[in-house]
Amino acid sequence: MDWSFIIFLAVWIVLQFWVFPKLGIPT
Repeated sequence: MDWSFIIFLAVWIVLQFWVFPKLGIPT
């Protein structure tokens, strides 16, 4: 597995489920 892809995916999940709702951005 490519670690850079795993890290990107983890960051994307955090953004989608934690940061976006706080900012009021629809997912």
